[in-house]
Amino acid sequence: MALLDLTRRAALVVGGGQGIGRATAHALARAGAAVAVLDAEASRAETVAAELGAHGVRSAALQADVTQPDDAQRGVAEAQRALGALDVVVNIVGSASWGSLLELDDATWERDFSVNLKHHWYVARSAARGWIDAKRGARSASSAPSRASSPRRTTGPTARRRRGCWPSCAPRPRSGGPMASA
Repeated sequence: MALLDLTRRAALVVGGGQGIGRATAHALARAGAAVAVLDAEASRAETVAAELGAHGVRSAALQADVTQPDDAQRGVAEAQRALGALDVVVNIVGSASWGSLLELDDATWERDFSVNLKHHWYVARSAARGWIDAKRGARSASSAPSRASSPRRTTGPTARRRRGCWPSCAPRPRSGGPMASA
């Protein structure tokens, strides 16, 4: 029995052209979903969509700069045109710049802020408009990058756990609930 059955469902993976996004696109496809792969670089999206297509999965490759509201809206609309109404939207886009507070310039901070935070709003808002217009519910998930490979890491899941924070830096439940044993 499959853990997740997405047969006859349509999914959009934002940042699906490499890494965790690519793996997520493949996982959704294995669960039965048609998958739109959206990436900042068209060639990456095309590669993953072709991988999925080679396994008989209905897929679409899309390019958009989701840090720009109009481009994010266009990307979601293209996914809807390619696959129909979206049932799942997964945001896996992120970047992390290195430097101390005094070394990081404003332009770099603004880019990271747009990549890691603003795009989630732009994509979710665009997808929600489609769900409301179609009078249907759906699921959206977002993920921001962590510095998991860094020995100097001060952010990410392990560092948040050391500070008493868990996913999304929400306080860990004391008892009961799905996160109690996390």
